[in-house]
Amino acid sequence: GAAERESRAIAVQALVAIGSPPALKALERTLSDTDKDLRFIAMRALAELPQPTLLPRVTQLVNAPEMRRLEHRERRALFELYASVAGERGVRVLDALLNAKTGIFGRREDTDVRACAAMALGRIGSPDALTSLRRSAGDKDPVVKRSVEIAIDGRSA
Repeated sequence: GAAERESRAIAVQALVAIGSPPALKALERTLSDTDKDLRFIAMRALAELPQPTLLPRVTQLVNAPEMRRLEHRERRALFELYASVAGERGVRVLDALLNAKTGIFGRREDTDVRACAAMALGRIGSPDALTSLRRSAGDKDPVVKRSVEIAIDGRSA
């Protein structure tokens, strides 16, 4: 019920505050929780305390088909976490999501996935990440184009 949910949210926030390796390991388990709000809290917290040990799990989440069914808020948090944990190593995956045409008809990822990938590339901010962003600077999708502009502006400021 609501009381259990609230106590679980408090526990997640306590793990964030503790920030020790065992607390972070417990937070990593929360990334697979059935409660999307707890997953969101854990993603946001772990993005601020990035641990290299998280890379395999977060990469798996970014590449999972379920990623495409997440609400924008949670997808954005997942991509921010991925950018924080993967850094330069994440550019290739994010570039493929932003720029690659897939499938027999050359379709692209949906708008929100591409916009989140652009913002994550901006967070990484390396020369390769900026090159990837510039490849989409003239995108026909206005949401993607705007996300790319924001990501580039945030890096060149």
